[in-house]
Amino acid sequence: LLVERGQDPSSMFDEAIADARRSLALSPAALPHQTIGATYLFRALQWDVARGQDARPDLERAAEAFNQAIAIDPGNMPAHVNLGNVFVVEATLARKRGDDPRAFLSAGAEAYRKGLESSPGFFMALTNLASILFERGEWEAEHGIDPHASYEEAIAAARRAIAANPAIAVPRSIMGAGWNGLARYAIAHGRDPVPAIDKALECYQGALEANAKYAYAHNNLGEACLLRARWVILSGGDPAPWLSRAEASLQRALELGPTLEEPGPHLAEVHRLRAQTASGATVQAELRAGREAIERALSLKPDNGRALVGLAWIELLAEKVAARPQEGERALAAAATAVARALAVNRQDVEALVARAEISRRRAARTPSRAEVDVGLQAVEQALAI
Repeated sequence: LLVERGQDPSSMFDEAIADARRSLALSPAALPHQTIGATYLFRALQWDVARGQDARPDLERAAEAFNQAIAIDPGNMPAHVNLGNVFVVEATLARKRGDDPRAFLSAGAEAYRKGLESSPGFFMALTNLASILFERGEWEAEHGIDPHASYEEAIAAARRAIAANPAIAVPRSIMGAGWNGLARYAIAHGRDPVPAIDKALECYQGALEANAKYAYAHNNLGEACLLRARWVILSGGDPAPWLSRAEASLQRALELGPTLEEPGPHLAEVHRLRAQTASGATVQAELRAGREAIERALSLKPDNGRALVGLAWIELLAEKVAARPQEGERALAAAATAVARALAVNRQDVEALVARAEISRRRAARTPSRAEVDVGLQAVEQALAI
């Protein structure tokens, strides 16, 4: 209650920890260690992070307490799950610092697996395992590392969670997200993504049958439809039906989850792809709608790399269709700013590097410049190295 009211709860945290330590003095059992760990974890999440303070000391204390509980009772599933949750938070903080989170993600996965040795069908551990493996795959894909193993392990864990509790939507959505990731990777490497997309669509249908108001499932369904639209375009077909389906799912996700940051970049891409095949005033209307979707996503998370790259490609299209040279220059400048911000978030963002190369190419075409050519070539070389 104190945290919800914005009041300092430090004395309550300290009292809870002191009580648990007194209990340990009377009887060295696992439960007081769990209480201490849970208190430190809660303080790290709800107080340290919320106030912009360094949460790592409390997270380290939480991990130590959960490990002590496990040492007393190796089959203590809640202690294993909470230890895994500590590493999830550590990984999130590492990403925010721009550090590689994989050591924390792998440690979290190992904690969940250890717990599952004694309780193989424990739903929460299986779901958390699927989620953390998916996050590892996402980071790998964003940094030019083959994510297949991580996505496939996430799908396998989600399948076990579904078997443990078929009525819950979350693991079905995570499984679909894993298939989405494999489809994205296939498209990026010129391979047919349709089998993976079809499996993702099946997962989301099951998730929404379990919970029609699950916003993340609607968002992920929208992305699957968008991936199918991309492939249709590359195959020379008409993407309109898939774009319409993607837009409907993404809008539904925003209705159910107004603070979700994920739908915005996807919606922006829907509008950009439509603008590519439109004409006249429709092009500008689609570009405006795409910018609005990006602005909303960035208002929720200013360092949203996907949104920034999406904005860059919208501005590049705006430059291409600009009626006057000055409009085209402004669009290129806006694209360059978006790319610079995206690369500040992730220096190995291949799409951002490709966009930077395209910006330099167009600038050099407008005003021949060896410096711009060199910038573009450097960006291409970096993307190819990744």
